[in-house]
Amino acid sequence: LAVSSGDGVKNVGLIEGAQAELKATGNIYAFAINNTGIVRANGSVTKNGRVILTAGGGSVVSSGAISARKVSSEQSAVSSQSSDGSQLTAYSSLNGGEIRIEGGFVGLGGRIDASGVGAAASGEGGNGGSVTVSAGTLSLAGEILARGTPVSSEQLAASSQSSDGLQPTAYSLQPGTGGQVTLTVAGRTLETSSSLIDVSGANGGSITHIAGQQITSSGTYKAVGQAAPLADGTTGNGGKIDVSAPATKLLSATIDASGTGDGGQIRIGG
Repeated sequence: LAVSSGDGVKNVGLIEGAQAELKATGNIYAFAINNTGIVRANGSVTKNGRVILTAGGGSVVSSGAISARKVSSEQSAVSSQSSDGSQLTAYSSLNGGEIRIEGGFVGLGGRIDASGVGAAASGEGGNGGSVTVSAGTLSLAGEILARGTPVSSEQLAASSQSSDGLQPTAYSLQPGTGGQVTLTVAGRTLETSSSLIDVSGANGGSITHIAGQQITSSGTYKAVGQAAPLADGTTGNGGKIDVSAPATKLLSATIDASGTGDGGQIRIGG
């Protein structure tokens, strides 16, 4: 699904498809894309699962919800079809898709979500996808998520009961790894205390935030390796966080790349 306009695009409802693209043209003073609704892309194994918002030099403002996911494997896709061939069931895990946002000014106050989704019945977790933001100026007061999502212990327990409700069956837990978030800003970034960038998972993913002038943040960055120790000794390692600008001001910001195994890497500076 593609929506293109030279006069601006405003979404207050639901836009959904295998791929969703909103495109507008304008200069830095033009209010090009405004999303207060929901934009959602659910792709197949081999293609799509992408959301793209591009405004040229104009503004992109989203206080709504944007998400992108795709089926994690051919096996999941086949096993997840119901008898009529149309409905996904709990056997299908979903990997995060791709979200790309470009504008002269980008203001994000809602949720941008390219996280994986676990499948309780199969014990599979979904890997995080990617979120890329390119802006002249960035204001972040919401959430950017590319988490790798393990199946919760509650889901696993519920799905592992036999038909008589007494004997648990053997499901292996395969958590998903964190994805990637890349923010490239020509000028300045301002992040409020409500902002969150999270690429945590079984192993943490990566966050790269580079600004040409200044980053001022009171928000939270997380690339945590969350996998609980398994029988074979496997644990989760922290990911990578890089926050770089000629002037970087962290005002009670939280930056976490810890792991249940090895810690990750954090770089702050110019």
